[in-house]
Amino acid sequence: RRWFDTVKDLAKAQGIDIGDDVLGADSFAPRVYDRMALTRDRPEFINRYVNWRKQDEAEKAALQDQLKLDWERYQGISDKTSDNANRLYERIQDSLMRWNGKTAADAQKLLTVDKARPDARKAVTPQLKETATAIEKAVEKIIARTGKTEAEIVAEAEQTINQILSTPDGRLPKDEPGTVRGFSPRDDMGDLRGSLNARKLPMPDNDLLPFLVRNPLDYTMRYLRQGMSDLNMVARFGDTEGTNVLKDIADEYDAMIRAAPDAKRRVALQKAKEDDIRDFAAIRDRLKGTYGFSPDAFMQSAGRVATSIKDLNVATLGGGFGLAQFPDFAGVVFRNGFMSALKDGWRPFFGKLTRMGGEGMRAAAKDYRAFGLGAETFQSTRMLDVMDAHDIYHHKTPFERTLRLTGQSVVTLSGMTIATDAQKVIASTVAGNNILRAAKAIGDGSASGKTITAMAAGGIDAPMAQRIWTAFEKDGGNVVDGTYLPNLEDWTDKEAARRFMAAVIRDVEIAVLTPGQEKPLFLSSPILSLFGQFKTFVASATTRILLANLQRRDAAALSGLVTQVALGMMSYAAYTAARGGELHERPQDWIKEGIDRSGVLGWFGDINAMIAKGTGGQADLFRLIGADKPLSRYASRGLVGNLLGPAYGKASDIADMTYAASNGQWTESDMRKLRQLIPFQNLFYLRQLFDDVERNTNSAFGIEPREANR
Repeated sequence: RRWFDTVKDLAKAQGIDIGDDVLGADSFAPRVYDRMALTRDRPEFINRYVNWRKQDEAEKAALQDQLKLDWERYQGISDKTSDNANRLYERIQDSLMRWNGKTAADAQKLLTVDKARPDARKAVTPQLKETATAIEKAVEKIIARTGKTEAEIVAEAEQTINQILSTPDGRLPKDEPGTVRGFSPRDDMGDLRGSLNARKLPMPDNDLLPFLVRNPLDYTMRYLRQGMSDLNMVARFGDTEGTNVLKDIADEYDAMIRAAPDAKRRVALQKAKEDDIRDFAAIRDRLKGTYGFSPDAFMQSAGRVATSIKDLNVATLGGGFGLAQFPDFAGVVFRNGFMSALKDGWRPFFGKLTRMGGEGMRAAAKDYRAFGLGAETFQSTRMLDVMDAHDIYHHKTPFERTLRLTGQSVVTLSGMTIATDAQKVIASTVAGNNILRAAKAIGDGSASGKTITAMAAGGIDAPMAQRIWTAFEKDGGNVVDGTYLPNLEDWTDKEAARRFMAAVIRDVEIAVLTPGQEKPLFLSSPILSLFGQFKTFVASATTRILLANLQRRDAAALSGLVTQVALGMMSYAAYTAARGGELHERPQDWIKEGIDRSGVLGWFGDINAMIAKGTGGQADLFRLIGADKPLSRYASRGLVGNLLGPAYGKASDIADMTYAASNGQWTESDMRKLRQLIPFQNLFYLRQLFDDVERNTNSAFGIEPREANR
C-alpha cells in the first residue's frame, strides 16, 4: 500500500489525481506477471493451467447440476412467499455466491450490497427488482453453460500466454469478447497498458508462483516508470498513445501534400510526415520504457545479453562515478548565478551538514522530497539514465539479477546517488526561493522583463505568479533562515501548487543534468546502446550545457562555466589521488583535465579526444593553450575502444588474455586486464587495496612488468 501511495504522491506533484478506481488493489502489483517467465516453462504453465481448469470445471459442473435442480423446484412452486420457496431461493443465492466466474459477477455484487442492509428483506419479495433480475439472468446463463473439453482448455492457456507475451503484430484478443487482458507496449484494444492493467488469470496465485516477479523493488520501479508516463500521456494528450497528436500530424501533412505544386514536393512532404510520426512515436515509447521492444525470442535474448554486458561494465567501471559527480554541482550556478547558488543553496546546505544552521533547508528538503526530488538513493532513476542501464526485458536468471544488483551497488557505494541527492536538494531549494521571490515581484509590479520571461519559460504567467504568491502567504508558507518553505500540502489553490512544483522540478532537472529526449535514438536501443554506453551524459551535456549556455551569454552562464571547470579539476585531483597517480605540474594541463571532466564540450570533447588519440596528440585542440599531456580519463583505452565503448574494450581484453594464456606470454598488462573484469575493482576507496593484491600476485607468480608484442 505504501508503494501505491508513493505513485499517488508522484502523480499529485504533476497535477494528476489518481483514484483507487484507476489503480485499485486488483491491478496494482504485488501480483505482477512476468511476461518473459512463461516462455521459460511454457509446458509446465500449460500443464498447471489445464489441471486446475479441469478441476474447476468439475466443481462448477456439480454446482451447476445442484443449481439447476433448485431452480426447477423453485419455478414449480406456485406460492413464492412460502417457507419452502424462501429456503430454495436462499440456496440459489448461496450457489451464486460460490460460483467462480464472471457470469454471476453482477448478481454477487448486488447480493453483497443487499445483505449488508440492516432492513433488507428476503430476495423472494425484493424491494429492489434489480437484484432479482440479476439472479435470474445469472442462473439461466449458468444452466445453459456447458463444460470445456481438455483441448479447449489447452487453447485457452495458449491464448493467455499470447496475451501476456504479445506477438510480432501486438496482442491477440481471446475468443470471448470483452476479455482482453495482458501486457503490451502497444494496446490497440483500448485497455490500460502495462502496470495499470490488471492481470487476472483464472488460477490460484499459489499455482502461479513459479511465473511471478517477486522482487518488490523491481516491479515497484517498473510500475513508477510505466504508470507515471501513462498518467502524464493521458493528462497531456488524452490517451496513452498520443493518438490525437499522430492523427493531427497526418492530417496536416495530408493537406499540404494535396496542395503541393509538384510530385517532388509531395514526396518530400510524405517523407517529412513519416519522420515526424516516427519521432513522436519514438519519444513516446522512450518515456514509457518500451522503445526497441521486440516480441521475437532471439531479439529478446540478444537484448538481455546486451543488458548484462552493460551491467558488468557498470560493476567493473562504476567505482569512480561518485568522484565524477563534482562538476555537476555547478549546474545550479549555470541556472541561477554564483551568488544565488551560494546564498540559497550551498551556504544553508553546508550549515545543514555541520548542524551550524540550515534549519530552513532541512525543512524545505523534506517538503521537496515528498515530490520525488532528492530520492535518488532509493529510486536510482538518474543513475540508470546516465549509465544507459534501463532495460525493457526482465532479468530472468539469478546471474542477470546478480549483475544488475552488483552494478547498482557499486554506483551507490561510489557515492553517486548520494551526490545526486545533495545536488537536487540544493537545486530545488534555490529554484523554489527564486520562483517565490519572482512571484512576489510580479505581484507587486517590481519584476524585471528578464524575471517575467524566466517565469514564463517555466510555465508561469503573471496571473499564475500572483496566485502562487497569494497561496504561499495565505496557506502556511514561511521563511526560515532565508529559505522559503512552501508547505504545499496546505495550499488550497491546488492548480497554483501544481504549477509551482512543476516549475521547480523543471529547474532541478536542468540544473542537475538528467538525460532526457536529446540523446540519439540508438542510445535507447536494447542492443545498439551497448556500443554507446556512457555516452548519454555526453549527448545531454551538448544540448543542456554547451548549446543552452552559448545562447544565454550572461554572467550566470560564465560563472557556471568557470565553476564547472574548477570542479572538474577537483574531480581529476581526487581520482588521481585515489589511484595513486601523479598530478600534472602545469596549469594548462589542469585546465585541459578540468574541461574534459566537466563535460562542458559535450560531443566536441569526445570527438577531439578520439582525434587526439588517433594522431598521437598532434591534432589535439588543447595544444592551442599549450596542454600536451594525454587525458587521464580512458588513457588506457585505444582509438577503437573510445569509439565503440567499454564493451568492445572488454571483448578485446578477453581476446588478448586468451592469446597470452594459450601461448605462455602472460604479462603484467594481462593481469591488469584480468583485474579490470572484477566488480568493485575501481571503487575509489578500495582501489589501492586491489593494486596491492595485483602487485603481490604478479610477484608470487614471477610475472615481469613488461608488455607483450602481440
